[in-house]
Amino acid sequence: MKITHMKEIHTQYELPEFIAFRWLAARKNVQIGLFASPIKKWEKIIASEFLQKHPFQEYRNLYLKLMKEVAVPKLEELYQTPIPAYYLFKGHTDSQFAYSFSVKFFSTPLFKGIGAEHYQKEEMLASKLSQKMRDDFGKGPKQVSVYIFENQIVLFVISELLPVINALFLKNQEDYKVWCDVVRATILGEIRNIFSEIYPGVPEVFIEFDHESQKAILLVLMCPIAELDTRTVKE
Repeated sequence: MKITHMKEIHTQYELPEFIAFRWLAARKNVQIGLFASPIKKWEKIIASEFLQKHPFQEYRNLYLKLMKEVAVPKLEELYQTPIPAYYLFKGHTDSQFAYSFSVKFFSTPLFKGIGAEHYQKEEMLASKLSQKMRDDFGKGPKQVSVYIFENQIVLFVISELLPVINALFLKNQEDYKVWCDVVRATILGEIRNIFSEIYPGVPEVFIEFDHESQKAILLVLMCPIAELDTRTVKE
């Protein structure tokens, strides 16, 4: 049904068919989707020699608008529940594709749970990150929520970061931006440290800040993006 919605968006807005759904998973009240756009040889040359963006990144604001006006209303109608928050992560590019993840939060836990061992891992990861942030900043976030998707992606939601940021600086807009970057870099480092203690290899971490609600949303990817293809689409 989600792939059908993507086709409707392409038709309604006469968009070029260069974006493909590659992976979809849901957990509790969260749905994650991976989109891919093939990179042509001339696009690689432009991106590398002229430091320009691939169209998928260039039109990110347009895709956010389409999510807001088309995809989100359709999903709210389908599931009969509001979607109060949704995000489109900044793209990742390899030698063949430009990728981007979408994350949607539903008001109610619509999707099935997973085994008890995953709940224990989620609680352990949330506790570790909360403690490391308190150690780093002298103050921790109000809540850290963790969602594990098939051992391939781990989603962190760090809520109410303003007390953490306020513990670092006196309020003014310029300092706020600077310290947001400090908090972002510190959280990324701590996430990598936590996972290096538990899993082999270095995970890839994507982060988005929701400044309005003072949240940080992180996707930790435990496998190459190319492995998340249409054969693993799940509800």
